[in-house]
Amino acid sequence: MVREGGLEPPRSYLHKVLSLARLPFRHSRNRWIKGFNRLRRLIQAALAARDDLSAKRVRHTIVRRDARFTNASRRPSRRIERPVKLSIIIATHARPESLARLIASLAPQIRAADHELFIAENGTPSPTPLDRASVQTDADIIHLHESRPGKCRVQNRAIATARGAIIVCLDDDLAVADGYVVAVEHFFEAHPQFAAMKGRILPAEDPIAKAGPMAPYLDLPIADHGDQVIAVRGVLGANMAFRASALRQIGPFDERLGPGAAGHEEETEISQRLRRAGLHIGYAPQARVWHEVDPSRANRDRFLRIARERGYCRMIHEHHSAYEIWTKKIIASLRLTIARAIGAPIERIAREERRFAIARGMHDGLRRS
Repeated sequence: MVREGGLEPPRSYLHKVLSLARLPFRHSRNRWIKGFNRLRRLIQAALAARDDLSAKRVRHTIVRRDARFTNASRRPSRRIERPVKLSIIIATHARPESLARLIASLAPQIRAADHELFIAENGTPSPTPLDRASVQTDADIIHLHESRPGKCRVQNRAIATARGAIIVCLDDDLAVADGYVVAVEHFFEAHPQFAAMKGRILPAEDPIAKAGPMAPYLDLPIADHGDQVIAVRGVLGANMAFRASALRQIGPFDERLGPGAAGHEEETEISQRLRRAGLHIGYAPQARVWHEVDPSRANRDRFLRIARERGYCRMIHEHHSAYEIWTKKIIASLRLTIARAIGAPIERIAREERRFAIARGMHDGLRRS
């Protein structure tokens, strides 16, 4: 037998033995040769039947597996395959009361068809219990927990899982205004030129009434550029959003930065990557949140420590020469000296102290590099 294409099929040892029956033996009519031929035919028939049965089993298995695959495709995973408009990520650490207030303000605005909510918790031994029965929404709530400190790490986990075309990132010490979710959606629909959004951040209470004359040392992340949509240079971590396609292009947050790691500057670093990629950031005045005013944060030592940490973080993701850093430090020192000498108001003094502390932090980074 010759296969299609003129190639002889490989012969097994059994086939070679059976082929002896074809040799032109001198006494081919003897009884034992007839018996051998009969045995050869029986064995060949058995082999053919076995091959046919195996082929049927293979075909049946393939069909059954294809059927399972088809059935699975008819019931797609709701978590993976169905996209939504917004994936909202709340980064939280050891603030259960603040987290509950934020969820309460956000839940009535989100719905299962278009939104999903991530609680991205880090730096606690166990997840904070959530009273899901009290949350007034049918949207998915996904609670991610990292016992290791690191805001950016757990945010990146949520981003990798998110299905939304828009990724919204919120801190846990604020509440969203009515219509916040609709405002974010409208901003990205009406302004396709922007790949990221800097939302409006206002104090929930009068800082001076809450903290008195030390209010400038609160270091609140306030963002208020007026009532018009404008292009800005960067986002602010408490209230920001990105097109998912932009994050896929530039990559996730730098996990060396942010709370739980070096401390700060994660939003500054990702804003720089957006600009280097030729993408634009817009300010959304209607995407409003109200930031808590905690009078215990109105502490000068804390204020200067955070500013110095920011300077150090800046050296992690930026390059600055020794000459540039010494120049910044000398100028900042002179400005602070002049402000104190002329009896400038505390707001001006706080700004100059912050400038000098950042320069000192950059010098710290230079010495450690």
